[in-house]
Amino acid sequence: MEDESFNLNSQTKFCEDHFVNNHRRDQTGHYIVQMAFLKEPSCLGESKKTDIRRLNSLWRKLEANPNLQQLYRNFIHEYLDMGHMEQMFEVLEPTVAYYMPHHGVLRPDSKSTSLRTVFNASCATSTGEALNSILANGGVIQDELFAILLRFRKNRIGLISDIKKMFRMIFIDESQRDLLRIIWKERVDDSIKTYKMNRVVYGTTCAPYLAQRVLKQLVMDDGHNYPLAASAVSSDMYMDDLLAGAADIYSAKQLKEQLIELFRSWRRYAIA
Repeated sequence: MEDESFNLNSQTKFCEDHFVNNHRRDQTGHYIVQMAFLKEPSCLGESKKTDIRRLNSLWRKLEANPNLQQLYRNFIHEYLDMGHMEQMFEVLEPTVAYYMPHHGVLRPDSKSTSLRTVFNASCATSTGEALNSILANGGVIQDELFAILLRFRKNRIGLISDIKKMFRMIFIDESQRDLLRIIWKERVDDSIKTYKMNRVVYGTTCAPYLAQRVLKQLVMDDGHNYPLAASAVSSDMYMDDLLAGAADIYSAKQLKEQLIELFRSWRRYAIA
């Protein structure tokens, strides 16, 4: 599975076949997916030492900014409380693991959150390889934004929507979660704790493709019950943003109701 032999088209086909053969849906409606690799994960080397250095560097910044420190702590707690990651208690390291450094970016003008935490899956391990360097990205399977905007402008009634925490609503198969580890400590002098993500992580090369492909799968699985919503999700979505519309208010209300019901079939998927 050498990445040099993969152009974008062959990667897209490879990722499509991989998704079809490896995704599943649990009884609550959630999708569980696997990341597709261009190289075997065993080529990854040691990464925890670098992550520890990065965490200590992060804490120097947090110590100097109490507001940032509290926002960061809140973010970690939210991840845990929502069940999007879990703490690890084992003493021995798994055969293959990858530790992602992370840091925060303040966005004071943001209406949703003033802190965006970035996971760095491109940080090289001791072998020179990083998680992102061995992942297939799958390409873009949604329409281009320009085409979506052109269609949107033709509608008499516009409908704009956003899928909340889209990546984090998709489960990663348990067999791959050791490749999505992070470390954290509550205070600068506390002992370090290890966690592993159980949802798709933004910052990984494959995250946009997996999110787009799950949306496509949702339409394939449940869209027949909601034809207006299925058409909008298939053609009028750009990542987690929907730019759709209708010719009149009645049709727009129908579209809205179908979108809500379609996404309700995917449990805990929030649209706002």
